[in-house]
Amino acid sequence: MVRKILFIAIVFCSSCFVSGKNYIQMANSEMKRNPESWMPDFRKTLKWDYTHGLELQAFWQVYEKTGNLIYLDYVKSFF
Repeated sequence: MVRKILFIAIVFCSSCFVSGKNYIQMANSEMKRNPESWMPDFRKTLKWDYTHGLELQAFWQVYEKTGNLIYLDYVKSFF
C-alpha cells in the first residue's frame, strides 16, 4: 500500500515537469480522490509524512505553473 502511494506521488511530482497539461489533469484527479490534502495515504487522521511532502510540493509546482489558486489553497489546507 505504501509503495503504491509513494509511486503515485513520485509520478505526480515528475508529471509537473512534463510539457503539456497532464499535470493539471493529474492534480485535479488527485484532489477529487483525496478531497483533504492530508489524505493521500488514506489515513483517517492528520499526520505529516514523506508522501505528503512530495504531493504538496507537486501541487505547489502546479500552482506556480498555472497561477490557479485552487492548487495553492489545497496546499495551505494542510496547515
